[in-house]
Amino acid sequence: MRRGFAKFLAAIIAILFVVTAAAANILYNIDLSLFAADTYKSALTEQQVYKRLPRVLAEQIVFTLDTNPCENNPLLCEGLPPEIQRCYLDALGEERHAQLASGLDPLTAEDYEALDPCLDEYYDLAPPHLVEKFNQTNALAQAPENVRVCVSDSIGLDAYEQLRSRQRRVSAVEAWELIDCFEFNGEDLEHIGRPPTFVDSLKVTDWEMIIGALLPPEAMQVIANKVVDDTLAFLGGESKEISISLVELKRNISGEPGLRATINLLRSKPACTEAESETLQASLRGEADATVICKPGEDILIKMSPDLQAQLNMLAEAIPAQTPLITTLDIEGMEDDPQTADAVSGIHQLRYALLLSPLIPLGLMLLITLLAIRSLRDWLRWWGVPVFFAGLTNLVLAILFSVSIPDFWPVILSQEIPASLSTGLLQLMLDILTSISGKLVGNILLGSILLLSTGLALWIVSGFRKKAQTAES
Repeated sequence: MRRGFAKFLAAIIAILFVVTAAAANILYNIDLSLFAADTYKSALTEQQVYKRLPRVLAEQIVFTLDTNPCENNPLLCEGLPPEIQRCYLDALGEERHAQLASGLDPLTAEDYEALDPCLDEYYDLAPPHLVEKFNQTNALAQAPENVRVCVSDSIGLDAYEQLRSRQRRVSAVEAWELIDCFEFNGEDLEHIGRPPTFVDSLKVTDWEMIIGALLPPEAMQVIANKVVDDTLAFLGGESKEISISLVELKRNISGEPGLRATINLLRSKPACTEAESETLQASLRGEADATVICKPGEDILIKMSPDLQAQLNMLAEAIPAQTPLITTLDIEGMEDDPQTADAVSGIHQLRYALLLSPLIPLGLMLLITLLAIRSLRDWLRWWGVPVFFAGLTNLVLAILFSVSIPDFWPVILSQEIPASLSTGLLQLMLDILTSISGKLVGNILLGSILLLSTGLALWIVSGFRKKAQTAES
């Protein structure tokens, strides 16, 4: 009676083992795949990201210069103060807020009417689209001297230096001080951070040529690999920040590579007429808003090189030497951002759980051993059968995962990605995510086959053991 109950209990535990072993194989491989730098580096290489980036970045630059979704939808502004975010959510309701925050639906008159009280209540905070414009551009670096002095006097020298070097974002309160200084000195707020006239007229193919010359694939790979390593170090608690260095890009833009790439760009265009040549030279000197991109004569090209270099220097100055990839980088400063702090802490705890997940099925297998195993044949059967079915379960799940990947990521990206990203960048992200997911599924499949084959071997040997015992008796 007691022996029968022990076997019954062992059978129940064996079923739990099948479930937990299948889950442990998935969880362990998530840690093995998604927290390994080689997974991402190989995915970037397989998808030829470094060859595709010049075109993708060119499309994104033109798309960003042509559109500012924040102006038409205040919910799409980055860095909104928490109090305004909560007010928007309460005013619109959770469902409508989610629709507008996705950038897929335009705001209606009713939406604007619902949001007006939020802006009235927080009147001391600058309009979100202007805060966004200050944070998207390096307006202080491009501003006239009198504006910079005004801002420094208004917010303090330390705060001014932090904002000018883009060490942090402009707050909604600080933005009012910047606005006052710009308006007091007669600067048009609509032209804050506007790129040089010459740069503003470049097309996608032009940017692609320039980016390819300034950041060849080898340089992009070095930058990308460092970002991958820094990100995993941050998630693993080994680093307090994730940032990307743009020093080399700034140096190339303001140096000889930038000038050479731009001159080569002009030489690739149709020849300028006399009027077009005069307009091009005037736009480079800032004497004309309109501009043309054409091939001037070599003598004129040499003459306009200093003005061209000045425009490139302005562009390089507007680019930060280092830009953050995560809004809150200092873990010690996350006390004011509990959601971010909880997310980082949750990732650390998740890693421990993933690494320790195989201990649960191993513990269950130990209980099975204590309850039901009295001979070598018992061990072969009581271990072989559960391991086999755990592997079979994993195999089925891996196949289902691989089939669903092509439909999974497009749905997620369409719901979660902001409208400020170009189609080319979205496609690149989709390709990378699909590649990474494929590697994860491949590792799960490999673990499934290992479990399946091991369990099947033990099960088969137990059958031979039974025949041998029968023959002996």
